Amino acid sequence: MKLSHIGNNNGGYASGTGNVMAILRVTTQDYSGDDMTVIDFPFGFAISLSNSYSGSASVTKKLGDVLQGLNQPGLSDCTSIEIVSIAIRDPNGNIFAVPGVRY
Repeated sequence: MKLSHIGNNNGGYASGTGNVMAILRVTTQDYSGDDMTVIDFPFGFAISLSNSYSGSASVTKKLGDVLQGLNQPGLSDCTSIEIVSIAIRDPNGNIFAVPGVRY
C-alpha cells in the first residue's frame, strides 16, 4: 500500500501514525477434509507518514507474516480469501480512506 500527498487541515502535509484495518473472509479445506468458511478475520497494523514534507507512506505486509505474528497457523494450499473491508484511520482513529471507485 502506498499513500502520497496526504494533507492536513492547515494546508500542509500530514504526519503521524495511523492504522490500516482489514477484514478478510477465508474459505479453506479443513483438516477433516471438508471445505469450510472460517469466521471473518479482522487485523490491523500501524502505518507512519514517513516524511512531513510530502505526506507519504508505504508498507508491504504478507498475510502469512500477519498470521505468524498472531501465533496462528498458516493457511492450507486450497484457500480462497475475500476482502470484506479495508480502511485507513488517521492518528485520531477517524477513517479517511477506503478503496473504491470514484466517478
